[in-house]
Amino acid sequence: MKRFLSLILCSMILCGCQQSLELNYVLSISSIPDIMSEGEELKVIVTSHSPWFISVDEPGQEWCSVEPSSGDEGRYDVSIVFKPNENKESREAVIRISTEDETKKYVVVQKPKALISAQMQEYNVIPEGDQLAVRVSTNVDLLVRCPEWISHVVSEKDDEGVLLSFEVSANKTFADRTGEIELLPEGYDKSHANIMVSQKSLVRKALNAFYDEAGGDQWICNTNWCTDEDPSKWFGLDFVGNKLVQILLPSNNLTGDFSECLRHLRPILEDVEIIELQHNNLYGELTEDLGICKRLGTLWMNNNQLSGELPAAITKVLFKIILSENKLTGDISSLKFLETLDILSLSGNCFYGNLPDVPTNASCYDLADNEFSGTVPASHSKMMDPHEYGIYGTKYGADYDISNNNLSGDLPAEFTSHPHWHVHWFNVLPQKTGYGFSRTDIPAHRNPVKCYDGTLLYLGEEYSRNKYTLLFRWGPYCPGSLMVISDVETLYNKYKDQGLGLVCMTHVKYNEDEMKLIDDVFPEVHKFWETSPGQGYVDPDDPHDNNPYGLNCYAYLFRTGVTPYFYVVNSE
Repeated sequence: MKRFLSLILCSMILCGCQQSLELNYVLSISSIPDIMSEGEELKVIVTSHSPWFISVDEPGQEWCSVEPSSGDEGRYDVSIVFKPNENKESREAVIRISTEDETKKYVVVQKPKALISAQMQEYNVIPEGDQLAVRVSTNVDLLVRCPEWISHVVSEKDDEGVLLSFEVSANKTFADRTGEIELLPEGYDKSHANIMVSQKSLVRKALNAFYDEAGGDQWICNTNWCTDEDPSKWFGLDFVGNKLVQILLPSNNLTGDFSECLRHLRPILEDVEIIELQHNNLYGELTEDLGICKRLGTLWMNNNQLSGELPAAITKVLFKIILSENKLTGDISSLKFLETLDILSLSGNCFYGNLPDVPTNASCYDLADNEFSGTVPASHSKMMDPHEYGIYGTKYGADYDISNNNLSGDLPAEFTSHPHWHVHWFNVLPQKTGYGFSRTDIPAHRNPVKCYDGTLLYLGEEYSRNKYTLLFRWGPYCPGSLMVISDVETLYNKYKDQGLGLVCMTHVKYNEDEMKLIDDVFPEVHKFWETSPGQGYVDPDDPHDNNPYGLNCYAYLFRTGVTPYFYVVNSE
């Protein structure tokens, strides 16, 4: 390396009786910088009006030389050459610039050879991220440069060198990654040691473990799983960037302990919004790991084998909780769900205790077929109010089902006097054997229905014409229906003159041949179907709606799908 500096030695004769010599050095000590350990060549310019010489004191003569080292008056280019410093310590050379009358000296410092040795040059860090400690032996101060996913925390000096501490972040990308930590001697312009850090993809690790836990090789569809394809292309997953947001694997033969599945997914659950794993064979418990999902809007896992109690984290789900037909248990009466929750479906489990509060904006509250006891809170009557929001909301109320539990006592007046009680009673009154509510009047549907012969039958008027009206649901392919026709015929003929009316109905609309048997037995009796247009065999172009209360989950006017079935309605 060559560097050029300007050194001026001026000899001046002053006017007067006395002559004197003055050396004026423009070059100061600080003008000769520290010399790099690799050695270099400095170029200086010497200008003088008298003879001059340059010398190097011992032991600097061994590694520092000057050429030329002397001269007469005039301007000279002088080269100062420094050999490489192979020592571990810095060294000094004293350079003297002199005339006959005056000498000035300059101290030149040469840096030591930078010795940097890391205990290990390669490190593998777990995908979840970790702290990394690197032991380094060195004789110089260090500058540390890291990739953006590695942070240099602290450097601690001791007798053995320097202990460098790093923080390696979790690798939430799709790809494995390798980064280089550079160790540079402070004040040097070259890197003297590199440390390689490798880290596997956390996303792939978590998903591969989930696949194994849930029996992925036996799934109905496992396209691209555990391959080199981006996880965003793996069947049933949805990502935004590198963030997993949806797990959609319903009816896909997943089999395994769901608590372990969650544990494997835990590092990448934070941004998950939808989990749909319904109709699989997952067992085990729901755990607090669900709480990691800060944006979980839908937990849809009905028809699995889940057991245990609901974790507190379940109350943080934003929109849909669908866990029906599992083996879950526990007293959930104290759980407070979010106001944003639209669907709470826990039917077909083993929950007990009092019924929990209805979420403020729910359009579905299905807790049927459990072991709930006590009576029904009056506040639940709001589910019969018009719901102009939510998936299941209608002008006749929401989807509300608490049937087949151990409920008892008096129903609140807010229920029995509600104008939509006739729509909802079937999902409230039936309870398990030995339980049930105090006797209460059940209002019958009074809407007009379209009959097979094309006429309209106003049910309310039909009830008023008779002392009692027998509603007989029949199906042409139901053996039980065929068996009871003669009994219904006998009963009707016996009491029709005493005020018994008869109306026949079917779930869906059948054709003329299918209805022939019931037409032959009861030719004068009104017959209608219970479904709305577009359901069953109903002509989708028929504008009349025989089920105007059609909450999405109820296809039939009188709710139940059982045949044969009988309703007896009095004149009131």
